[in-house]
Amino acid sequence: MKKLSVDVGTRTVVGLVTEYNDGKLVVHHMHMQEHEERAMLDGAIHDIGKVASVVEDVVKKLEEESGQTFDEVDVALAGRSLKTMVGESELDISKYPEITFEEVKNVEMMAVKDAISALGNNEDMYCVGYSVLYHKIDGEWIKNPVGHRGKRLWVKVMATFLPRQIVDSMVTTMKRVGLSISHFTLEPIAVMNAVVPPDLRLLNIALLDVGAGTSDIAISRDGTIHGYGMVTSAGDEITEEICRRYLLDFQTAEFVKRNLNSAHPVKVRNILGVENEIEPHRVLADLREAMDGMAREIGSKILELNGFPPAAVIVVGGGAKLPGFTSFLARHLDLPESRISLRDAASLNFVNDRTGKLQGSEFVTPLAIAHAGHTSQGGIFITVTLNGKPVQLLPMGSKRTVMDLMLQNGAKVEDLIAKPSPSIVFEVNGRIHIHRGMKGEDAPVFINGERASLRSTVEHGDIVEVGSPTPGKTIPPKIREVMDPIFVEVENDRVYEVYPEVRLNDRVVDVDTEIHDSDRVEFETRMTVKEVLERLPVNTINVIFNDRSVEIPIEEYTTDEPPGREIELGHRIHVRAIEKQVRVKDLLNNEEPQESVKVFFNGRPVELKKSRRIVRINGALADEDAVLQEGDVVEMKIEQFEPTVVDLLAYETIDSSRIRDYKILVNGSPASFVQVLNDGDKVELILEESRWKSREWE
Repeated sequence: MKKLSVDVGTRTVVGLVTEYNDGKLVVHHMHMQEHEERAMLDGAIHDIGKVASVVEDVVKKLEEESGQTFDEVDVALAGRSLKTMVGESELDISKYPEITFEEVKNVEMMAVKDAISALGNNEDMYCVGYSVLYHKIDGEWIKNPVGHRGKRLWVKVMATFLPRQIVDSMVTTMKRVGLSISHFTLEPIAVMNAVVPPDLRLLNIALLDVGAGTSDIAISRDGTIHGYGMVTSAGDEITEEICRRYLLDFQTAEFVKRNLNSAHPVKVRNILGVENEIEPHRVLADLREAMDGMAREIGSKILELNGFPPAAVIVVGGGAKLPGFTSFLARHLDLPESRISLRDAASLNFVNDRTGKLQGSEFVTPLAIAHAGHTSQGGIFITVTLNGKPVQLLPMGSKRTVMDLMLQNGAKVEDLIAKPSPSIVFEVNGRIHIHRGMKGEDAPVFINGERASLRSTVEHGDIVEVGSPTPGKTIPPKIREVMDPIFVEVENDRVYEVYPEVRLNDRVVDVDTEIHDSDRVEFETRMTVKEVLERLPVNTINVIFNDRSVEIPIEEYTTDEPPGREIELGHRIHVRAIEKQVRVKDLLNNEEPQESVKVFFNGRPVELKKSRRIVRINGALADEDAVLQEGDVVEMKIEQFEPTVVDLLAYETIDSSRIRDYKILVNGSPASFVQVLNDGDKVELILEESRWKSREWE
């Protein structure tokens, strides 16, 4: 499988397209491009946008040449502000028929976690790589445990840590280009694994990678890695010295440095615009002090890490190609120059360079990064299965959470954390109110089939399932939630809540009406006692009246408070409930007969009804004063009839004991009691002695 690897250096970005066959790293395509500006200093990314732009150009060129699109990349970091910690771990392998690569990787990752724990709770440092110091099976050292059997597999590793900012900047740069990192390690770890294989680590060798911004160091002895280190003294210091001595800009000074082996003068123009011819041998003489200082600082770091001069030094990197540098370094390490070797990429026996471009020590590190990616050496990613797909996770500290896993694999926080529902803003009597949105449910998480959370830690080999968050539901408030009632205490331990009339956007509504964004709620903050009593719920009975259900109150309320007294919302009032009987006539108030005739009786007008009510309760004739009970069926019919003189006399109260004789005249003519009366008739009742009086006069 062809893979993409990128070496993001201080001066250049080198990209390779490679594959690994039968122990050989086959290089199919290579492209190198310099940073236009000093976007990187001392091996650290200072301008992510500018570095990403160069990386993007390199990747596009490689994609064009290879005809392949890449979405993953292998990278490494220089050892800027490097820290190392040792970790150990042990794994029960008695149940395995033989040890596989996965078991070895798993126990190594557990040892890395132990090293992370040994560093302490330092969230500002990231683990960026590790080297295996020893493998043991049942207490015996073993070079490669894969394929062996035993009871206990033990490993000891040296984990390396860099500041969080350095790691984050590399991850962010690759994301800007649309690449996810598939293998991440430290440059000296990658170079050590490629250039100083385990068989050579019995020797006390110092590996020195001199770049433009940093010089990375790795020490081997007694069959293992003894330590890693870094100094910021590197090739750029020499370039800066040329800038100062010859008044050149950085790019021009870099051009001069690369031609120091030339036998011919170098023509340049200084910052004042003056053109000069510079002799390389004179420049080398001027740089002796700077190169000596650089070699002294590197030599001191090697001695600090090793404790004494190493047996040999292998030097790689473009910054080490300075004529005479190895001589200065040999003097400061008190070693013969023959013990210091500048390694050319062309001498790497594991490389099959089909491009023909990889000539020089500056290409050793890019090749080592590609080699590490194919062989999974020194990488600190753990592998988990995320939603059915194998992915890798960079250890960020003592804990690796599901959130770290998701963010490193392209998820955004908003893809995981539930959004609350929108707030609702409205007015209540002119004042702004805000009803906060409800929180939703974060993305559901399961680790190895068990419920977990985004804060749960993940380990190498875990199966992680992450769903989608559920946004918060919008539940509008009801009007009763933003106002207080008047609490009415009834003497029989009942308590009612009474609200005044409420208007929503100038429309009268119930207090259970929902409020929405920009609504306007208005109500009076006081009610009179009379208004409160009128709004109180009362006990009722239900009857059927002329085939329709009617609810009739059977109680009323009274209080000693004056009817006009005002009560503020939120306050209390005490009332008494009085039960009352409901009669048929209470039900018939709105069923009065309408047709009538108007006559004149003894000179005054009288209106006589032409219809009357016939009432039945549960099928039986009933009086209008009859008391109603729950469930009664009441029927009322209007019966039409013609009013007569008798009906008219029913309106009068006559003392019959004082009547001796009488006459009835209708429109001046004698009439009987059953004479039908019509509208406008004039009726006279003449009694002897005229001793009578009407109801009206009583």
